[in-house]
Amino acid sequence: MNLTTRNVVLGALFIAIVTLMTFINVPLFGAQGGLIHLGYVALFPIAIVYGRYMGMIAGGVGMALFDILSGWSAWAPGTFVIVGLIGYVVGTLTSGKPGIVQIVGAMVIGSLISVAGYFLYNSFVMGFGIESASVSLIGDSLKVFASLAITLFTLPAIRRIQQQFSV
Repeated sequence: MNLTTRNVVLGALFIAIVTLMTFINVPLFGAQGGLIHLGYVALFPIAIVYGRYMGMIAGGVGMALFDILSGWSAWAPGTFVIVGLIGYVVGTLTSGKPGIVQIVGAMVIGSLISVAGYFLYNSFVMGFGIESASVSLIGDSLKVFASLAITLFTLPAIRRIQQQFSV
């Protein structure tokens, strides 16, 4: 990705969109709390249409910024790495002219990275232990797979944007 004015402006816009979409959430109360949010509904299409680097920047920075602004600061470093990796992987797996199966597969893999990443982060970095972190697996799974399902409805529009802008 070239560091052009266009890419810097798009990156900032996408960070803002991901952050704002993450603020649309329902808090969960369990061992660590957590949220079901719409941040991934923004992240998946950004990574699919604009590629791995834009997905990595928008996802990692956007959701970490949400963590910092909303009192979840302890999760911000993990979010930066985990969600940045999700954006990178989804963007990489859908580069070129991906088919619907490739797009869905990339989002499933991204969702699995999220669930596993936060499980490991909660277990070992946050020190909650495996048993306690297991409680958040349901909420984390619900969050990303609900976002995946919502994003599936937007795929026709994503495909049109992708074809129109040839990105």
